[in-house]
Amino acid sequence: MATAYAILQNEADAQDVVQEFFLDFWEKQSYRNIDVNSPIEGFKGFLIIAVRNRCINQLSKNDTRRRRLQDIMLSQEAGFLPPDNRLEQQQQQHELTTTLQQLLHPQSFKVVELAYLHGKNRKEIALETGTSPNTIRNQLVHALKVLRKNLRRL
Repeated sequence: MATAYAILQNEADAQDVVQEFFLDFWEKQSYRNIDVNSPIEGFKGFLIIAVRNRCINQLSKNDTRRRRLQDIMLSQEAGFLPPDNRLEQQQQQHELTTTLQQLLHPQSFKVVELAYLHGKNRKEIALETGTSPNTIRNQLVHALKVLRKNLRRL
């Protein structure tokens, strides 16, 4: 946890990364590949490197999400889109919202809205909706699968 916090500088994100690591470690049964005769330092090094790599991936995802959101906000605020494209964009956004509302449970739709339109993280959404961060993660994963599947249709 200390390694994750040192890299991410956010306790909630650090906890999420470490919990997700151990969850994947258990679900993929990676523990079966550990040599019980090896020194504990080897296993400790493995854990530190695995958590460090996940933290780096998390920082990269956060940075990408932030840049995309800034690009969208700047283009809309500055009015860089020609009038025809703004109308087209509004229609696409309406179709997307309608599709998500039809295909997703209202709670899942609320989670997607909070995450992608309001830029909130899983812990903030969990506090606001009264559910666990893992439930939020699962709802987002499901919603993105639905979205990808139906974007081809739109």
